[in-house]
Amino acid sequence: MPLQNVCVVSVMTFAGTEFETAFKDGFASAGTYITPKDNLGYDINNLRTNGVNLVPANSLVVAVGGLVAALAADGTTMPYIALTGADFTWSGVFLGGISLSASKHHMDRLAHLHYNKNNTPKNAAKTCLLYNGANPNFSNLEKSAFPYTQATQNIDQTTAGNAANIYATAFNNIDNKTNSDGSAANIEAIVVSADAFFTQTKDDLITAAGNRYMVYPFNDYRDLGNKKPKHQSSTIHGPKFSLVEVYCKMGVKARLAMSGRYVNWDHEPFGDPQDQ
Repeated sequence: MPLQNVCVVSVMTFAGTEFETAFKDGFASAGTYITPKDNLGYDINNLRTNGVNLVPANSLVVAVGGLVAALAADGTTMPYIALTGADFTWSGVFLGGISLSASKHHMDRLAHLHYNKNNTPKNAAKTCLLYNGANPNFSNLEKSAFPYTQATQNIDQTTAGNAANIYATAFNNIDNKTNSDGSAANIEAIVVSADAFFTQTKDDLITAAGNRYMVYPFNDYRDLGNKKPKHQSSTIHGPKFSLVEVYCKMGVKARLAMSGRYVNWDHEPFGDPQDQ
């Protein structure tokens, strides 16, 4: 029986964003669009209890904003599609979706930093991953590529308003990192995790970064918001297409999945680095 409704269940704020507009453009009113159940954070039980389980029967769930949203939907009997930053193993009524493969491309980011021709090359052994302490389902997949890592305090639906202070503390910790012998680590570049709340609070992140050399995971860090990555001290290195475009693709997938069809598990192509 064809599905009648579609409902987005999201880790971060979705309603009223550019991402919702793009998704609805792709969906093209192929069924009833239910108000998103969004800004639910990274707790899988909260995503399931106050998100997926409240979606009416005969609906398609669209899980976005983090790998944990897909895992929350997978633990139910609801048919769903998902947008994730990494691959996962599904067992529920999974009809397809898009993986950004964000954690798989850190080696490419480090290689570009080492051979950067447009800015001063960076020592790959002096790089640090900045990740969200609230998001272990994703960050645990990406930390092993880096000689140094730094978690922020949890940035989620309850703390996003304090993101500026949280980032300031994390960057201070990076500045003060030491080696095993007690000498200064002297971090040369910071790679930003492809975390949903990092993207939502990107203006605070860019401001707190100051003149540190940063590598941002999406074109949207340049194209959305009021703050732009610093000239000659940043690189954007991530999926070829922006998140706005990816959400439009998710809308198209939702439109096709309304008939109950599997709509493929696609992997977004990785784009060329863009040195700012």
